[in-house]
Amino acid sequence: MHGSTPHVAQQYAQDEYALNVQWNAPKGTFEKLRLLVRYGHVQQAGPSDQHENELRVFAYYQLR
Repeated sequence: MHGSTPHVAQQYAQDEYALNVQWNAPKGTFEKLRLLVRYGHVQQAGPSDQHENELRVFAYYQLR
């Protein structure tokens, strides 16, 4: 995603990249388990390049 928010002072163009990886357990003991890993990177141009990285890990388990 590429863009900016010109209504904010000192705001420069931004690039955002996101990657999601999902794994569903095969049939068996953990078949109700699902894992999701999400990585995001935001880069903002300007007098000093600013970067932000984010990594999230989600675990879902169906109880019923």
